[in-house]
Amino acid sequence: MVAITRARRELHIYASLTHDQIDLSRTRATGVRDLKAFLDYAERGAVALSAREEGSLGPAESPFEEAVAAAFRAKGWEARTQIGVSGFRIDLGIVNPDRAGAYLAGIECDGATYHRSATARDRDKVRQAVLEGLGWTILRIWSTDWFRDPAAVVDRLHQKLEQLLRDDRAARKDTEPPVEEEKVEEENEYDGEMRSLPAPEGDKTEDLQPAGSDYGPDDES
Repeated sequence: MVAITRARRELHIYASLTHDQIDLSRTRATGVRDLKAFLDYAERGAVALSAREEGSLGPAESPFEEAVAAAFRAKGWEARTQIGVSGFRIDLGIVNPDRAGAYLAGIECDGATYHRSATARDRDKVRQAVLEGLGWTILRIWSTDWFRDPAAVVDRLHQKLEQLLRDDRAARKDTEPPVEEEKVEEENEYDGEMRSLPAPEGDKTEDLQPAGSDYGPDDES
């Protein structure tokens, strides 16, 4: 912390992990939370300050949200409730399966949080625009669609989540530095073996003997 607080011009960070590898659901330690925020700031700059994620702040606020969370967990996704971000709460956060400390997307339901918004404009535009400006992908589920055909809603968003995961993997693959392959010298498969050499010109019948041999071509064995 001395380097962080006293650096006057710039700071170079060398770390064995990135902020999205720190899973706040596994600890409530303030130091771990601050380290995650600092690494995020070092990577993304000032936008990370307002986008600081506070983890799950409580259980689902309605049976509707509980049912949605259970449906996505049944599909194999890790869904966390009431994710705190910049003074907002996202109803459900879908964890990136490749990075336990990052979210693939947020799912908003028109539940308790939605109905507490002061105006329709706040509900429909401002809140989602702020979250997307902080780097979140927001998917929305309307209660009318859910009660009409929940399976269809889950399948549709499940496909979108799978596409987001494929896109994330492709993007990270493009930004990762190429791995240099070690150059391995091939061993000569004939090393150490005696090789038959052609006889000198003018004496086609004489076989060459191994160096140091005490026998001539006419000597008996």
